[in-house]
Parts: sequence; C-alpha cells; structure tokens
Amino acid sequence: GINAEYMGSLCFCVTFDRHKMSRILTAALVVFCAVFAASQLSGGSYEDLPAESKWSYIYSRVTADNNKAGPWPSKLSLAKLFIESMDFSMDNVNDEIDPNDRQKLIHCVGSVAGVEWKMLPNNYTGLFKGSTFGFVRISHALQPDESKASPIDGSFIPGASFKLLRNKVPSGNMVFMRALAPADSWNPFKHIWSNHVSSRGLSFALKIVKLKFDTASKWSTYLGLSDIAKYDEQGNQTPDAELNFPFQLLFVPHDSVATVFPDSFQADMKDQLATLPAGSNLWNIYAMSDPMAKAEQIGTVVTTTPFFKSVYGDQKLFIKHQRFDDDLKLRPQWKKICPDLDHCDTCPLDVNCTF
Repeated sequence: GINAEYMGSLCFCVTFDRHKMSRILTAALVVFCAVFAASQLSGGSYEDLPAESKWSYIYSRVTADNNKAGPWPSKLSLAKLFIESMDFSMDNVNDEIDPNDRQKLIHCVGSVAGVEWKMLPNNYTGLFKGSTFGFVRISHALQPDESKASPIDGSFIPGASFKLLRNKVPSGNMVFMRALAPADSWNPFKHIWSNHVSSRGLSFALKIVKLKFDTASKWSTYLGLSDIAKYDEQGNQTPDAELNFPFQLLFVPHDSVATVFPDSFQADMKDQLATLPAGSNLWNIYAMSDPMAKAEQIGTVVTTTPFFKSVYGDQKLFIKHQRFDDDLKLRPQWKKICPDLDHCDTCPLDVNCTF
C-alpha cells in the first residue's frame, strides 16, 4: 500500500502547519504518524527502505528508552516456552515483534550497540563483504544469580546476536555463543564464541530447553550462514549456485577487550558493556570454509555507538535464527565429511580446531 515517504512528508507538513489545524487535530495526527511509522517495521514500505534508514529507525527506538532494561519474565511466563512453536524464531523475517503476540523468554534482557563488520578481502558473498549498518545485542540466556561467586553457580550464560540491515530486503541475522551451559568466568569476552554452540555439560533443565529447540531443527545449536551470504548491504542478490559462505564462524575476543573485565563478578554485564566506547574492537571474525578447514581471519566487529540498555531491544527487536538445515541443503558434502555434526564438541573451543 501506502508509500512511506509520501506519508512521512504528509505527516510532517500537517503536523507542523499549526496555523491551519487545531491543536487537537494536530495531536491526533502526531499519534497516527507514530503508529504508522511503527507499523512499517513489519514489512511493506519499511522493507523497501535503504539500510541506513532502517538502522536509524531501530537506533531511535533503542535510545528512546533512556538506557532502561526490560524486566525478566516470571517463572510462570517461562512455562510458555514449552507450549509455543520454536519455528517462529527461525521463520519470522521481521525486525520487530509485538510482545503481546510473542514474548521473549530466553535472552530477554541485554544491551544493544551499533556495529560494523569491517571485512578483509575474502571469497565469501553477500554481507561477508562488509556491513556498515548493523547492531549487536549481548544478553543473558537466563537471569543470572549475581550473588554467587562462581559464574557456574550463578548460571551466567552470555550470548550475542547480529542484525545487519540491507537495502530493500530483509536483514541478515545471526546468533552466536560459547555454549549453552554456564561459563567459567563472569567476563563475557573471556572465550571464543561461534554460530556453532557447544551443548556439553548441560543440566537437566537446560537439556529440556534444548529438546524444545530440537523440534524446529535437528541441528538446533548450529545456526546457518547462507542467508548472510545471499544479499549484500545494497540488497544485491547472489544466485544460489554462486553463494559462498563458511561452514562456521568463530568470534575471537579482540585483545583490546579480552581482559577489560575480570573473571570474578564486579558488576552486571550490561553496566560493564556500557563502559565500552564507540569504536571498540569487539571480536576478530574467523571463518572455517568447511568442516576440515583451518580457521582464517576475515574481519573484525567494531562498535559504532556505545552499548545501551533498552526495553525496545529486550522486548521488540527480533533476531531471526537461521536453520543450519538450510546450509546443509546447499552443502550436502558437509554432512558426509562429518556425519555426527550434532555430537561434535571440538569447536569453538580453539580457533585452530579441526574435526
């Protein structure tokens, strides 16, 4: 339908033409314009916008919360996880969700920052050539008990996700973590993280959660990368026959942040992240082209803004989880090389690991 640029111009003109419109009508139109703008995030005119405009919209929503985080869900709410479909997390392509329709129950409280993917020359396609208009969200999988000295006893399970905006097509999204089990340090930059997440050492409760995600994909702890490679930031599509994407990415903490935060607990992770300025190098990106390949550096993740707590980021900003099944359809030889992919725990414990 309605053209977003036209409506934006109309709303601007009518809203500020105070000589011809009453205050009541003006106020009503302001509300209408805000509702209309928000509705565009579901697709339609919003999807037709350039990456920079999408980025600016999301950034304005993130920062409008005055650095306030969303609440943790109640234990009763967490029970919803076992009755709702996990397919939504892997099929929805919108950048935003309505919390009244779909409540975040895992990784529901975190911090958001603007980022760039500064890439080295590489043979991969799409966003692997670089991304200027992106976000990273670093969050807790579950509410940690920060009164515990041990991060394991405190159930400290950090993870992160990227949203990389593209012109006129859906964003590229990716989730990455160290493991589903609690970390052995309160420092979120202590370990290598990956889109292939280790499932070793899970408690009974976490095993049950993993089984729920298994209903959406056999490879529920392996997140796909083929969509990242399908379109570049300008929205140019690479045909399936020419798609080039790695088997696995490893996010190696940059030397400048690896030891900034201590192993022992000193402050909530969100407050620690808020101390990192724009321009911080967070991770060096390493790629394994196939299951037997050595990891090679292809880029660096650099922040373009500080980190912000955000109710919007916690409740509405949506990160799609791509099924690894999609990658295997395009690269069936990977399954032949390593038939027990879902039982392999070698990576991402070592940047130079191989199967």
